[in-house]
Order: sequence, then C-alpha cells, then structure tokens
Amino acid sequence: MAFAVQTSEEGGVVVLALSGQLDSRTAPALERETAKALGKECHALLFDLTALDFVASAGLRVVIMVGKRLAADGGGIALCGLNASVREVFDIAGFSGLFPIHPDRARAVAALAGRARLGGIGRMADRLLHRRGEPAGPPQLAQRSAADPERVALAAEILRRGAPPPK
Repeated sequence: MAFAVQTSEEGGVVVLALSGQLDSRTAPALERETAKALGKECHALLFDLTALDFVASAGLRVVIMVGKRLAADGGGIALCGLNASVREVFDIAGFSGLFPIHPDRARAVAALAGRARLGGIGRMADRLLHRRGEPAGPPQLAQRSAADPERVALAAEILRRGAPPPK
C-alpha cells in the first residue's frame, strides 16, 4: 500500500491518519504534512497509526521532531491505533514511553483535547502577565506583575476557571 496522510481536526486536535509504509522514502511527505499542521497554531496533534503497516527509523525521527516542537510550545502529541509490528518498533526504539499511546482515536482525542484546552488557558494567562504583543521591550514578569496587580488577579482567575475540578 502506498503511503498516505489524511489530515483532519477533531475537538481542537489535529489528527494525522497515516497509512502504508513510513520509511526514508516517505518520511519527507510526513514532514511536509506536519509542518502544515504546526503552522496553523496547532497545540494538540494525534498520529493515528491504525492503517500504518510499517515504520522505519526515518519515520520515528519525524515523530520525535514533532513531539519536541510541540512540547517546546506547550502543546501535546499522542499516538493511537498501533498494530503489533509498529508498536514493537516504538518499543525497541524506546519511544513508547515518550508519547501517550491510546488504543483508539476517540480516547486519544479526548485526552489531547483536554490537555490542549488547559495549555491554551495557560498560554493566555502567560501572555496577559507578560503583556505580549505590546510595543514595550522584553517582558519582565517580576517588575510588571508587582506594578499591575489587576493583571495578576485576572491571570489567576483565568487559570482557576480553566483548571479541572479537584478530585
């Protein structure tokens, strides 16, 4: 089967459904698709590997690069639908512990959507505290926070309301 990537969006999560064989010949196509997805303010990305027959080290490299980039931006990545042979490659490479792996798309989307929502709330509070987008110089949290307690209170309220209820 030829390699293909189907891109969709579900509940605020960008889903890349891969099929065929992901190897050194097809990894550049996946890199292009992930670059498109990440260029759209993507903070939650799911690799649905249900129809992926084979993955080689070049494919693993793309997944790890995407994971690092999203983590640096406060986003999340997950995998779902790994068949036995694909799972074995992730296990042997030691990548199974690096990413959340879910049995199906529905569970993965639910987990990532919750994380993306909280990440978005955190980014909003961070921008508020640091006054990002204002023409002033580099953000200096300590000086501005002390000088503007209303912004601190508003950021705290945003974070409080966005947090999940205590268990």
